[in-house]
Amino acid sequence: MNDLSKPERFFKKYRLLIVLLTLFLLPFILVAGGALLDLYVAELYTFGLSVRDFYLVWVAVFAVLGIGYLIYLTRRKIDAQKELLLQQKAQYELDNITQQNNRFTKSVELLGNEQESSRIGGAQNLYLLAKDYPEQYAKSVFDVLCYHLRTITNNQDYLDNHSEWPSGEIPTLLNLLFKDKEDSAIFKEFQAELQHTYLAGVNLDDAGLNKANMTESVLEKANLCRVAILHSNLSHSNLQQITLTNVDLSNSTFEHVDLKEAVLKGTTCKNANLKEADLENITLTDVVLDGSNAESALFKKASLTGVSMQNVNLHKANLEDSALENVNLQKANLSDANLESVSMRDVTLQQAILRNTNWMHANLENADLENADLEQANLSEASLVNANMLSVNLSDSILYKTNLSDAKLDRANLMRVELKEANLTKASLIGANLHGARLIKTNLIQADIEGAVLAEAQLQQAVLKGANLDKMNLEKADLTEALLENAVLTASNMNKAILERANLSNANVSNANVSEANLYEACLCETNFTGTNLICANLEKANLGKAILKGTQLIDANLKNTDVSSANFLNADLERAVLENSQMEKTIFDNANLREANLTNTNCKGAHFVSATMEKALLHKSCLEEADLSKAKMEGAFLTAVNLVKANMEDASLVGADLESANLENALMIKVNLRGSKLKYANLRNARFERGVLSEANLEEANMERTNLNGANLEKANMRKVYFADASLEKANLSGINLEDANLERTNLERAILLDANLERINLTEANLSKTIMEKVSLTDAVLCGANLNGANLNGALMNKANFEAANLSEVSMERVYLKEANLTDARLEWSVLVWSDLEKAKMSRALMTGVNLNGASMAEVDLEKANLTGATMVGVNMVGANLSNVIAEKVNLKGAILKGANLRGANLESANLENANLENADLEGANVRNVNLKNANVKGTILDKS
Repeated sequence: MNDLSKPERFFKKYRLLIVLLTLFLLPFILVAGGALLDLYVAELYTFGLSVRDFYLVWVAVFAVLGIGYLIYLTRRKIDAQKELLLQQKAQYELDNITQQNNRFTKSVELLGNEQESSRIGGAQNLYLLAKDYPEQYAKSVFDVLCYHLRTITNNQDYLDNHSEWPSGEIPTLLNLLFKDKEDSAIFKEFQAELQHTYLAGVNLDDAGLNKANMTESVLEKANLCRVAILHSNLSHSNLQQITLTNVDLSNSTFEHVDLKEAVLKGTTCKNANLKEADLENITLTDVVLDGSNAESALFKKASLTGVSMQNVNLHKANLEDSALENVNLQKANLSDANLESVSMRDVTLQQAILRNTNWMHANLENADLENADLEQANLSEASLVNANMLSVNLSDSILYKTNLSDAKLDRANLMRVELKEANLTKASLIGANLHGARLIKTNLIQADIEGAVLAEAQLQQAVLKGANLDKMNLEKADLTEALLENAVLTASNMNKAILERANLSNANVSNANVSEANLYEACLCETNFTGTNLICANLEKANLGKAILKGTQLIDANLKNTDVSSANFLNADLERAVLENSQMEKTIFDNANLREANLTNTNCKGAHFVSATMEKALLHKSCLEEADLSKAKMEGAFLTAVNLVKANMEDASLVGADLESANLENALMIKVNLRGSKLKYANLRNARFERGVLSEANLEEANMERTNLNGANLEKANMRKVYFADASLEKANLSGINLEDANLERTNLERAILLDANLERINLTEANLSKTIMEKVSLTDAVLCGANLNGANLNGALMNKANFEAANLSEVSMERVYLKEANLTDARLEWSVLVWSDLEKAKMSRALMTGVNLNGASMAEVDLEKANLTGATMVGVNMVGANLSNVIAEKVNLKGAILKGANLRGANLESANLENANLENADLEGANVRNVNLKNANVKGTILDKS
């Protein structure tokens, strides 16, 4: 190129521009020259345009070409610049990688320097390198620094000079590795390997040590505040005098760890492993140890305040002399633990396992031990004042001289327990089992022992002054010289009891069984024996002075266990009165106010409550057989397990009442209002509820055999698993009802409304459902064998796997229903409509389906053996693989039907329409195809004859 002359080089560089310029100027020259010669020639050069217009067009064209040329030149220049930049970038990256590697190598070398400052500098350089290039160096830097930390702290020189407090290098390393607070912390996802690391006295506040392996490490006197250390392993480590504040140690392992004199505040140790850990003199404040394993751990002289230890395993743990104030040990396992002299005021031990534990001299005041297992425990001389010991198991335990005043021991198991000289003042032992218990010289003043079992108990010289022993079982009990002054022993069983020299003055022993009892020299002054059975009792030398031996504003009155049979309480005010366990047979309470009254377990057979006000009254387990409660106001009343056999409750209001497990057999409930009431498990057999309101009521598993509910409103009621055999629900409103698993055998539901009802797994065998409205109802797995659904509306219903064997489904509307795998064997479906329904794999053998409309239905693999489909309309039906052997299908319309692979052996298809049907590989051996329309039908592979 250098050999070219200057004009040649110029021409080669600008040749395209010269050509374009020449072309641009050429028309101007030609037009100008033509104009000099002849006007018409000029017009020829301008293509018939005026000169002015031609110039404008020409200039515009070349302007566009010029712009395009400039763009082309610019583009070439940009591409050249890009190529140069890429070359420069590649070279830069190569240089940078080299620099990074050199930087990493030099920093690692500095870690081996004898000077601490150099090592710190090397560590910081590595951290900065990892921060700048996390993907390339973060993991390597983390592993190098962890290794350096392990190595430097195990150096003998370091151990000699820093046995209690770390060198200046250690905090720097810990800060770099674990104290980056930013969300993008570069090391937060890595698991630290710090086993055998010596970190005594370090400050790890706000560090992140999740999943760290710190086995056999030394963290003595270390300070860990707000540290994240989940799933970490600290087994066999030395954590003496460590301070852990607001730390999460959940799922971490502390097996065999030494935590003597450690301080843990606000720390979470859920599901941690503390097996055989040494926690002597440890201080735990507001710590969570739920679900942890502390088997055989040593908590001697530990201080635990506000600690949550739910489900903790403390089997064989030693908590001697520890203070556990306000600790939650619910469901904890303390079996075989040593708790001698422990202070556990306000502690929660609900459902805890405390077998064979030693609690001698322990302080358990206000402790919650509900449902705890204390079998064979030793609680001698312990304090359980006001403790909650409901349903506790203390069988075979020792409570010698134990203070149980105000304790709640209802339903507790105290069989064979040793309670000699124990203090049970004002304790509640309702329903407790004290069979064979030793209560010698025990103080039971004002104790409530109602319903407790004291059979064969030893109560010699026991103090039971003012005690409630109502319905007590004291059979064969030894009450020699016992103090029972003012005690309540109504309906108690003291058969063959020993009451020699016992003091029962002013006691109430009415309706008790004291037959064959020994009352020799007993003090019975002013004692009430009304209705008491004293057959064969020994009353020799007994003092019966003023004893009772015979058989209205009353607000808040106590009439418990009274006999008011045939009494008249007309217009009486008994608001909040207690009539529990009373005899009120044929008593009159018409127009009486019994609001919030307690009539639990009363006998009101034949009583009158006409127009009575009984809102929120308690009638649990009461007998109201043949009682008249017509027009009574019983909103919110508690009537569980009540006997209302043959009772009259016509026009009564029981809105929101609780009648669970009540017996209302043959009751008259016409126009009763039970909206939102609870009737679960109730017996409503033969009851009459005509025009009653049961909307939103809970009738789950109720017995409604032969119940009359004609015209009743049961909208949105829960009737799951109800037994409805032979019941009548004619014209009843059951919209939105839940009848899942209910039994409605032979029930009359004619013209009932069941919109959107849940009838899954219901038993409607032989039920009358004619003309019912059951749109969108769920009948999955329901049993309707022999049921009558003539004229019913089941559009959109879900009936997969339902059993309709021998059911009457004639003239039923079932558009777009789901009957997949349903059983319709021997069912009647004449003139029913099942268009676009899903009957895949349904069993329909011998079904009577004359005139049925199945257009567009899905019937793949359906079994229609010997079914009668005469005159049925089945246009476009899908019957792939269906069994139609011996079916009667005369004049059936199967236009466009898919019968691919179907079994039609012996089928009668005379005059059937199979136009456009797909009979590929169908088996028609022995079938009657006389006058069948097979126009455009696919009969490829069809079997017509064996030959």
